[in-house]
Amino acid sequence: MKRWALLVGIAVGMGCDGCGPDPAKQTCAQMGYRCGVDDYGAFCGTCPGTTSCNGFGSCVAVDPGCVPACGGRTCGQDPACGGSCGSCAANQTCSVAGVCVTTPTMPTNHTVGSETLPLFSNFRGATFTVPASTIAYAASSPSDTFTVGIFTAAEWANYSGGGNARAYALRERVRTANESALLPAGDYVLGFYCNNVIERCAVTYTLVANY
Repeated sequence: MKRWALLVGIAVGMGCDGCGPDPAKQTCAQMGYRCGVDDYGAFCGTCPGTTSCNGFGSCVAVDPGCVPACGGRTCGQDPACGGSCGSCAANQTCSVAGVCVTTPTMPTNHTVGSETLPLFSNFRGATFTVPASTIAYAASSPSDTFTVGIFTAAEWANYSGGGNARAYALRERVRTANESALLPAGDYVLGFYCNNVIERCAVTYTLVANY
């Protein structure tokens, strides 16, 4: 049996300090804001009709004699009269400066692969595509041990062809594996090598990407 030499590439842990929401942060509704920008910089909405937003996030009547003075503002409340300076597109929010900015999106977990591979000897791979992301895989086999790693297509061709290769989040000779790695955008292979050349392996895997 050949000895397979792999050089481990980037490998990171599963922890993610500071990635979740701040439990102490309150929503607009919890703070009593119905409009304007709250203490955390979040936009809480605009006021309807002839009402304007005061400094406490409440809608109050607009002075009918006031002349709007939006200046460079293109959205939100007019600072002079409290009327509207415009609205933003669905994927945008109004900044404190009164301009539309793209709403940031929070990373979301996406299942990009989940399957039980048929019985196999030697090598077996599952291809997947992701944008720049942190991706985690979990794999297990009830029969025999396996070696598993995330490879680029080129590195997988090297490895499965018997050559040296670099792998992300490599685990060797295991029955179960849970790993994560930070991947640039692109196409990858979750590649397996069955360590038993006589008996065949069956491996169940799941791939989850955070992007």
